[in-house]
Amino acid sequence: MKPLYPENWLEIRELILERAKGRCEFCGVDNHWIIYRDRRGKVCSVPRSQRHLKYCYDRDGVRHKNVKIVLTVAHLNHNPADNRPENLAALCQRCHNRHDVSTRVRNRKARLHKARATGELL
Repeated sequence: MKPLYPENWLEIRELILERAKGRCEFCGVDNHWIIYRDRRGKVCSVPRSQRHLKYCYDRDGVRHKNVKIVLTVAHLNHNPADNRPENLAALCQRCHNRHDVSTRVRNRKARLHKARATGELL
């Protein structure tokens, strides 16, 4: 487990997932569903006969990647030491990644800057 997380993180995580009732708190998709998203980002259920496959096909024959939804708990203010319930949300992969993208970009730039400054990256 990450060093900034408290010892009771698994209990905290479980409470947040229970609060969410098995759904992403941003987009509402159900945990463990196998879905695809159309071009507009709309969640579409994969036909039962295609759930075991890597890809499925919609009614128009367009191929989509099947995605199994796995809810994770996000820190809304990006501070992993702030574990208040109002700072935590159960999110699907897509929503969690979208929420964290600006922080990841900023952290990556800082790491690159530091590496260049110390001569680790030429």
